[in-house]
Amino acid sequence: MENNDFEKKLFEYYDGTLPKNECAKIVAWIDADEENRKLAERIYYICLAADTLNVMKETDTNSALDKVHKKMAEIRLHRFFTVLQRVAAIMFIPLLAFTAYYTYSTKKSFDKYPEHIVEVHTNPGMTSSIILPDSTKVWLNSNTTLRYPVRFASSRNVELVGEAYFKVTKDAKHKFYVKTKDMQVEVVGTEFNVDAYEYEDRTIKTTLINGAINMHYQDHSYNNHIVKIYPGQCATMDAHSKTVSLEKTDPTCVTAWRHGKIVLNSTPLSDALRLIENRYNVQFVVKNPKLYGHNYTGQFTDQRLESVLEHFTRSSHIKFRKLPTTGESLSGREIIEVY
Repeated sequence: MENNDFEKKLFEYYDGTLPKNECAKIVAWIDADEENRKLAERIYYICLAADTLNVMKETDTNSALDKVHKKMAEIRLHRFFTVLQRVAAIMFIPLLAFTAYYTYSTKKSFDKYPEHIVEVHTNPGMTSSIILPDSTKVWLNSNTTLRYPVRFASSRNVELVGEAYFKVTKDAKHKFYVKTKDMQVEVVGTEFNVDAYEYEDRTIKTTLINGAINMHYQDHSYNNHIVKIYPGQCATMDAHSKTVSLEKTDPTCVTAWRHGKIVLNSTPLSDALRLIENRYNVQFVVKNPKLYGHNYTGQFTDQRLESVLEHFTRSSHIKFRKLPTTGESLSGREIIEVY
């Protein structure tokens, strides 16, 4: 069978219209060569993108596939996919407050369809919420990425970079896991907040609202540890020292970002600056360590960053100064000196 024939068969394979007696040939062809696997990957993405466009703009699928074949004859497949991917992204922007796109993980054999993984990302300064396949609701803070499968299997696993609030649907038979770069949260059904931005000055904060959760992590010697967290407690992990501390906290302050607010209630300066950093996508550099001894109270909703900083200046004479960009900013954030 010629490669062009296999390309046509791949469209039918991923579309679910290929006869079952021919599926084995396609699987063997994909597994036979790395280039075949890469081509199969690209065509899979094209089918997925075509389905998306079809739903969004009621595109005639058959006509779209005909155009795909013609385009494939004119330019390389990967160039066409790049164009199609950009078109799909442009159409998503007016409809979503965040960027969502699909990727997938493949197994060693293609005896079944690749597992679909959804990746949702919120832009700096924006928040959003989504419903997971098990009806769990998740609120995503600014500049946050969440990955999860289209369908959960024996356990419910998601990956988080950034900050999110989870309201987990109870299911005693299928535990829910939130995995970050440095630790994992295990839960059956509860509400909690995880702050796991991957900046150089990383600390991971897990705050429990109700229920009970276990925080799993490894120390520098790769010894496994489990910390049980109770309602009203916040477990703070230092990503560099691999140590965890527990303390009482005000859940209202921790979760106010879901409602577009910053709420301070005798909040230490370090925590207050962290909330502002996440909200406005900036980075603070404190030059005077004595300032960490101050606590602050206040509430901010739609104020500009300058107005928020002015509040601190008037209440405690703390000064702020924006520093020129020198490449030292974490993840490209604007640097503000506190003195």
